Amino acid sequence: MSLSKSKPVLGYWHIRGFGQPIRFLLKYLQIDYEEKQYECNLEIKYKEWDTVKDTLGLAFPNLPYWIDEKVKLTESRAIIKYLAEEYDPSLLPQNTTENHNANMVDGVVTDIWLLLVDVGYSNSNESIQEYTRIVPKKLHQMSAFMTTLGNPWCLGPKLSYLDFLFYEILYHNLVYNPLILDELPKLTEFMENFEKIPSVAEFIESPEYIKGPCFTVWAKILI
Repeated sequence: MSLSKSKPVLGYWHIRGFGQPIRFLLKYLQIDYEEKQYECNLEIKYKEWDTVKDTLGLAFPNLPYWIDEKVKLTESRAIIKYLAEEYDPSLLPQNTTENHNANMVDGVVTDIWLLLVDVGYSNSNESIQEYTRIVPKKLHQMSAFMTTLGNPWCLGPKLSYLDFLFYEILYHNLVYNPLILDELPKLTEFMENFEKIPSVAEFIESPEYIKGPCFTVWAKILI
């Protein structure tokens, strides 16, 4: 596979998954990039990715990856934070309090996402019980935290990198359980506000926008 020398490249599966927050952020930042989408199906499995993953110069070959003239990165958080640092540092915490809150919120929303991923890929009674026990409580806590701040976004009055993550996490959970935000109008409002960002709204209406699936074909629950 030849990678463009003139444009950065995002590599990921042809699903939403961990790649979708990066796509939203790239559109928000108006970065001109290429995306290499790898096929994953029951017939070829990971063959396309396995063929090239050790040829790209990645220290930790994985999907998603980001390659530009400065870096070759894997891990979705590392990519998102790099893009914010490089193109719009205002998306990062601006003081000690914001940094502490960002680390805390990052941990909470990651827990919510990974609990759903565990349900999706195992569909075990244990994973479903853990999800049911923990996720609604954490969503209520996030709602209360944002309400206390009195602002529309995760860290306060301005958009941050965490909002791109949290939106996608809520989207996944709504696909799995359409009623999960029924008692959480603050989080519904958050999603609506995010979708109204002009570059995000334009992306959602574009042909390249991926509505689903959220998981690969190897998930036990396809959402």
